[in-house]
Amino acid sequence: MPLITPSAVNSMAYMVPLSEELILDEVILAAEAKYIVPIITQTLYDDLHDDTKISFYAELINYIRPCLAYYVKLTIYNQVITEMDKVMIPESQRLSVLADIKAIAETKKNLLLQHLATGVYPLYVVPASGRIAGFRIT
Repeated sequence: MPLITPSAVNSMAYMVPLSEELILDEVILAAEAKYIVPIITQTLYDDLHDDTKISFYAELINYIRPCLAYYVKLTIYNQVITEMDKVMIPESQRLSVLADIKAIAETKKNLLLQHLATGVYPLYVVPASGRIAGFRIT
């Protein structure tokens, strides 16, 4: 089950709401897997789905949702633009908008990371990163 609804994505990430049929649960889950799980770790992500702990994780979820909303927007932006035949956006402007969406998502991510660093969540372990043969491993 996704951590955010299409309606919440609309209210958090769009000034002009999209049709909620365009914001599929599969897209939200893909954004969670690609962007949120690496931030909060798989263990904590799995524990978020335990209904008996919903009150414990309420504040964390309030940090995750805005971040996730912008990552969902980033994920579906190109698809939405290409499916809207009426709008012809130059490549440079499209890339500029994508950069702006990503910058907002990264700001939300940093807020989420600051909240996680408070140490409130015992299952959260800062993901180790390092270099092996010159490659960054996270």
